[in-house]
Amino acid sequence: VAADQRLDSPTNNFCTLNAAAMYPSAGTFSNGNNTWVNATGNYRPHIGTIGLSSGLWYFETKQTLYASGQEELLGIMGDAATLGTTTGDGGEFGYTAYQYAYNATSGNIRNNNGLTSYGIASAQNSILGVYIDLNANKLYIAKDGTVMNSGTGHSIAAASTQPDGVYYPGIAGWSGQQHLLHFNFGNGCFSDTAVSSGNTDANGYGN
Repeated sequence: VAADQRLDSPTNNFCTLNAAAMYPSAGTFSNGNNTWVNATGNYRPHIGTIGLSSGLWYFETKQTLYASGQEELLGIMGDAATLGTTTGDGGEFGYTAYQYAYNATSGNIRNNNGLTSYGIASAQNSILGVYIDLNANKLYIAKDGTVMNSGTGHSIAAASTQPDGVYYPGIAGWSGQQHLLHFNFGNGCFSDTAVSSGNTDANGYGN
């Protein structure tokens, strides 16, 4: 019987989606908290388990269920302490100045409730990559290995200026459509589909 191998360990700890910090009634996690299913939410965000304060970081997601207009948002947020405490538009990913959310339907990046044209739309089975450069304070989004916006990053504030002092990976979705995304934070698979040609970090960890 074949078994999935997980590279996560106490000494080599990968991020996952944080079940302890979920926005209420905005989705369910499975597959070691690396798969997200959502049918409601109104852009209510979820975050990852590891906060990032400096350095170079990357995660990716594969969208295996797509419906027109479903609008997933991917990015980072520096004010995760507000999760579940803000109602109305203020609870939407990208509403505050401390959140940067790429919209996989429009290609825009939402920050401080404003939209900046950045990239292109996603599609079913696309792999979206999120590159976080906290040395130069830039955010990059890629589709199927190609960085959008001609390889130019979107400027972000330094992590030290955020309410939490760090950025967390973030995800949200619009209500009315079901979302199904599989995340790879370094374990090297999307649910039961292995990443066959990935890259490790400088220490040889991750896929």
